[in-house]
Amino acid sequence: MKTINRRSMLLGTTAAAIGAGARLKPAFAQTAAKDPSLLTTTLTPFGATRAGNADGSIPAWTGGYTTVPAGYVTGAPRPDPFASDAKLYSIDASNIAQYAGKLPQGVAEMIKLYPTYRVDVYPTHRSHAMPQYVYDNIAQNVTRAQLSADGTAVSGAYGGVPFPMPDNGAEVMWNHLTAFQGESLKALNSNYVVASSGQKYLASLATVTSDFPFYHKDGSPQNFSGIYKQFVVDTLAPPYQAGLALMSIQQLDAKANPPKTMQYLPGQRRVREAPDLAYDHPNILAGGIGNFDEDFVYDGRMDQYNFNLVGKKEIVVPYNNNGCFLASYDTQLAAHHYNPDVLRWELHRVWVVEMTLLPDARNVDAKRVMYVDEDTWVALACDVYDASGAYWKFIHGFVFNCFELPTNLANATSVVYDLHKGDYSYNVGCDPSVTSLQFKFLDPLSQSYFSSQTLVSLQGGN
Repeated sequence: MKTINRRSMLLGTTAAAIGAGARLKPAFAQTAAKDPSLLTTTLTPFGATRAGNADGSIPAWTGGYTTVPAGYVTGAPRPDPFASDAKLYSIDASNIAQYAGKLPQGVAEMIKLYPTYRVDVYPTHRSHAMPQYVYDNIAQNVTRAQLSADGTAVSGAYGGVPFPMPDNGAEVMWNHLTAFQGESLKALNSNYVVASSGQKYLASLATVTSDFPFYHKDGSPQNFSGIYKQFVVDTLAPPYQAGLALMSIQQLDAKANPPKTMQYLPGQRRVREAPDLAYDHPNILAGGIGNFDEDFVYDGRMDQYNFNLVGKKEIVVPYNNNGCFLASYDTQLAAHHYNPDVLRWELHRVWVVEMTLLPDARNVDAKRVMYVDEDTWVALACDVYDASGAYWKFIHGFVFNCFELPTNLANATSVVYDLHKGDYSYNVGCDPSVTSLQFKFLDPLSQSYFSSQTLVSLQGGN
């Protein structure tokens, strides 16, 4: 298997290196007015096609899954509402040609490398739903949200995806970055690495507390701070990581208000600004397998790539994966890849966005193809190509039913496969091996929590 030196990739990743894929920095003109009433007729309240597909393999959206078991408390283990479904078919080396065009390229690449890799496909459930206040805000965003001329900033939007009827790839990716995750949540987050040898190890265990001012119920565009996401990471294990704390505050206009990232280093007992913990900097909490802008499929700024909207298509993606998080990590993590016996895939419609590096940008991921779910607006899979044009990484997320909010939490867990090295990392926010706590939704946090004083006070004790 070809091995490419990381430094040579970084230096070689230029507009010339990706040839015809490179484009001039895009400019986005204002588009014609759209009709919000479509969100109550042909589209769902969040902008997806309401009807099913022609052969019925994708059903119509009828409100999503919102059934809360009696006595359920947020943060407790969530049952799998579709555990009784029978598998429809499996895709493996024997029949993958039959499903060409219905899969991310990464599935084909994984099947070529590993005979044990397969995709088990189950009946499609359009289970996504959100609170009414989010639907109301999305309808208002149709006419009030604005994309900046270069696509790097959003203004006017609040409380729901900004662009439920997108005109371009930048709008689709902004919907991904601002997808609904509640007002605030807390999880015990595990990062595991599985080496090419099959050896598994814990890269980090941390309490992650996140707050989403963009979705606070009592807010509005008039009193909105511009912060769409902020979080504090309090690392507990392994011993060499314990006590490390990180904080990040991210805004809708990163040029006017650059992300604020800080870290507490226990060895120095100091809080330092950490602007380098972004873009293609290796993620220190994930064993360096994935980069910071590969977290949860994509968690990057919007100033490095051209985002070409290819269109919408039907593909098989991981979906309705509550069952995954009821299994121990030893069960979930097989040698070379996530255990196909645990992972559920379904046929869904996705927006396909091709990301190509801008001429003046530097990133080891020269090209990415994103598959963004039409319902959750979250990128569920990504194909990554290196500077030579070779396939490099396959990244995918998991869709998790949080019926009590309600929502499908789809950007809190992910796996990154490095096909050059044969390693993979798994980032999970509800690991039954170490805690019974799953994603716990909270009331909005005070802005004062996101401060250097908080980082100092944690020291592995949150």
